[in-house]
Amino acid sequence: MLEVKNLSHRLGKKQVLEDVSFTLRDGSITGLVGVNGAGKSTLLRLIAGVYIPKKGKGEILFDGKKRDLGTNGKELFFLPDDPYYTMNSTGRDLMKLYKIFYPSLDEAFFTEGMKVSGIDLKAPLRSCSKGMRRRM
Repeated sequence: MLEVKNLSHRLGKKQVLEDVSFTLRDGSITGLVGVNGAGKSTLLRLIAGVYIPKKGKGEILFDGKKRDLGTNGKELFFLPDDPYYTMNSTGRDLMKLYKIFYPSLDEAFFTEGMKVSGIDLKAPLRSCSKGMRRRM
């Protein structure tokens, strides 16, 4: 179960989320809908631990425990619309980056999946289509 309680967040001077609360029960399917800039991606980044909620600005609980990368961080994953990477990053570099945040990532499974998909892990990500980057 995922609980978000009274969560507020700013990006610079812009208030992106204010006093957001909801509960997602195990097995439920939920969609986030809103206009560009409404805070959907910011909320997902907060839940996944990419952003950290400021003290006193709400809390995120996963299975009743405070969201923490060290304890329950392996249970949630955020895959952005277009993954973050530098100009010369390859698929292998992206895998190594995700491995830092998700130590249980199975490199052999990932590599085999990319091979089956016809994706060259040594090719620069900038040379891949958006769809191919999403597959990675």
